Amino acid sequence: MKEGQLVDKKEVIEFCRRHLASYKKPKEVAFIPAIPRNPSGKALKRLLVKA
Repeated sequence: MKEGQLVDKKEVIEFCRRHLASYKKPKEVAFIPAIPRNPSGKALKRLLVKA
């Protein structure tokens, strides 16, 4: 999303339902302020799972 835009979980799920194959659709949607990254800039997936 661009700064200043708002979206809710239902809109995200509906977008995925229309544009993705059924096995690729997310079961949950969570909004976080920023993706945790290590010093080299890679996303810390183990922390995202906990979020």
